[in-house]
Amino acid sequence: MKIDKKDRLILKELYIDARQSNSQIARKTMVSKESVAYRLKKLRQELIHKIVPVIDYFKIGYQIYKLQIDFNLGGEQKIEQIINKIKKIKGIYSINHLESNWDLEIVFVLKSNKEINEKYEEVLNLYGEFIKEKM
Repeated sequence: MKIDKKDRLILKELYIDARQSNSQIARKTMVSKESVAYRLKKLRQELIHKIVPVIDYFKIGYQIYKLQIDFNLGGEQKIEQIINKIKKIKGIYSINHLESNWDLEIVFVLKSNKEINEKYEEVLNLYGEFIKEKM
């Protein structure tokens, strides 16, 4: 699918606030409401897979913590096994397999420092013997 300047403007508005009406998007992009409706239909069919909420965790009392780990292992298969086991821990937002000095980045969304200390200990209890370095 080829997108033009108008499509990009509409996509930019969706990125800013996907809850906007076609009329609001039309006003901000200087594209007619009918054209916005047609283009959005086309974009949803061919380009947009889904629209998801972006949550401001700080506003609801949560904090984001990151733990980066370098493992002393031999092979990708072991990393995948570790990921599958770690992702069962409550409070994990994402686990990212990195191509850098670190093997994994674990992102937690938790309410307190006490909780992150507990999760940190949980990860260490699972794989502490294989951890070469952590941050």
